[in-house]
Amino acid sequence: LIGLGFNACGLPASCMAEKYARLFSGVNIVLVPDLDTAGQSGSQLTGGRLAGIAASIRVARLPGEIVENGGDDVRDVLNRKGGETLVLDAIISASNWTPRKDGHTPRDRRPDVFVSLDYGSCVDQVCTHLGELGWESPWIPTGKRDRVRLYQRDGALVEVITEEADTTLDSGIELSAGTQRIRRLPAGQLPLRILEACQLVAVEEKDDEIKHIAVPPPNWLTNGILTKGDFGHDIRRLSGIIKAPTLRLDGTVLQHAGYDKQTRLLYQPNEFFPEIPDLPSQKDAAAAAIELTNLVRDFEFLEEEDKSAWLSLVLSQIGRAAINGGVPLFAITASCRGSGKSLLADVASIISTGKPAARKPYSESNEEQRKAITAIAIEAIPTILLDNVDSILGGASMDAALTATTWSDRVLGSSATTGELPLRTVWTATGNNLRFGTDVARRVIPIRLAPTVENPEERTGFEHADLLGWVQSNRTRLAVAALTILRAYFVAGRPVQPDGHFASFESWSLLIRGAIVWIGLPDPLKTRETAKADDISGALVRGLIDGLLEMDEYGDGMTAREIIGKLAESDDGFQTMREIVSEIATSKGRVDAKPLGNSMKKYRGRIANGFQLIGVPGKGGVLRWKAMRAKGAGQVGLKGQFQAPC
Repeated sequence: LIGLGFNACGLPASCMAEKYARLFSGVNIVLVPDLDTAGQSGSQLTGGRLAGIAASIRVARLPGEIVENGGDDVRDVLNRKGGETLVLDAIISASNWTPRKDGHTPRDRRPDVFVSLDYGSCVDQVCTHLGELGWESPWIPTGKRDRVRLYQRDGALVEVITEEADTTLDSGIELSAGTQRIRRLPAGQLPLRILEACQLVAVEEKDDEIKHIAVPPPNWLTNGILTKGDFGHDIRRLSGIIKAPTLRLDGTVLQHAGYDKQTRLLYQPNEFFPEIPDLPSQKDAAAAAIELTNLVRDFEFLEEEDKSAWLSLVLSQIGRAAINGGVPLFAITASCRGSGKSLLADVASIISTGKPAARKPYSESNEEQRKAITAIAIEAIPTILLDNVDSILGGASMDAALTATTWSDRVLGSSATTGELPLRTVWTATGNNLRFGTDVARRVIPIRLAPTVENPEERTGFEHADLLGWVQSNRTRLAVAALTILRAYFVAGRPVQPDGHFASFESWSLLIRGAIVWIGLPDPLKTRETAKADDISGALVRGLIDGLLEMDEYGDGMTAREIIGKLAESDDGFQTMREIVSEIATSKGRVDAKPLGNSMKKYRGRIANGFQLIGVPGKGGVLRWKAMRAKGAGQVGLKGQFQAPC
């Protein structure tokens, strides 16, 4: 053909790979297929790949009969008498290419990927088609597209699944029927998804004939995809699943179903939501807040601030995407059972997700906490309820999860790690007279209930006898009310409200707490004094400092062993330190200096009642413990009675 004066290229595989189509942008193309099935089919596929790219596409019909295999090509026709004229006539009279309408099944419309020794190119091509699976795959039935779509989360392929019945996951998380969650694509499912996304084709040469044959995904291909690590722009990154409209970081409303590129959230509503007002006023926001707080008017909150704290839970869950940072744990606590703690948590969850809160039994074991948090991060569960906590709430993993925005750990049952996964979960805990350990007290918003009857579960006369059912029926209106509050605050420019500093949760305080105070409701941060008072670590530090002030009469400091020895010498003296030692340094009836020293190291440098716990190296490097007045503090008596400076 070049010898005849044409610009020509050959396609030894009978059709053009998709990646080369862009080279022919704006070019007038004539396809000259062989007179056999492979050639004719290949020209049809090539035309489809050039459509919309080339300036024009025509197909030449060489003279002769079209056969199943081994049909004549250009060279064969040129060897005939007058062959050159025959070829030129076929090209000149070529007809316009049109999409094939010959009744092929939809699966035949899958794009081809030729399997070759260029492994990297094959992996890249298949990943491109996997990213289009369900989005740009007309051969996939409409109802199945959501189920076959793939996403990526920190280097792993994931899918969205729906729990058909109430389920308890391996991590111990309890999910309601109909809950959607994210899971890693099982390795055995990848070959199936590949063949749904594209047709793998190998070129086979036999008896001087080239044939195209369909082949299954080879192991090197599936392994290459599973270990690729980053799929770039080929496959969408998924941050989480939401079931109600929300706000983006810039205050715009995400209310159209589907994948949102800006937030990387998949919005899949299970019912119709009215439009969120675009420019709501402060008055609109205040009315929306009244509508929401009226839901819980029958609950016996300790103070009005506690009702604001519950409203902040609702706004945190539905507006989580607009919070650039961590969200505190909402601790719903009461003096007795039956006061409605779990009910409050479920009402908030139904408004934002349409389902009661996912449950997770609380464990004091830091290892169990870490495993649960990892599972929650992998599955992107939006809200978790630690129900009926009957022990001290806290731990290193829990403390870290509350302030972290990403989480990385080893996958349960595997040597693989998760990578840096988004961690956007809103945590809630319920319990009677909740106590807070280690650093969790400064990461908590208590919601306090104070029943005025002996058996609150026997109360009657509620406005909504079936509160959860009523909330479920009116959920869309309630969700719009919550978003109206946040949207109105954005429209007003998010005016900063005074006294709102909350270390580690600055973004939450500026938006959620700021919106609540802005519309005239009590400050939810005021409930934090309860957490501080119930901070077990704070009580221990105060006890150690008061005990040292009482025992260390000369201020020389005391080792842990000396403290225990002095207690042993006194039958009932130094009661403050005696109680602390009994709590943290007694095991099986025996008092030991080692756990006492370890605890004092843990709280080294902490301040209470104006004094600081100091450890000074003594003889042999053994720490001598002192209670020294902290800089800028007033005077403190032996029992911690604070006196203002003169």
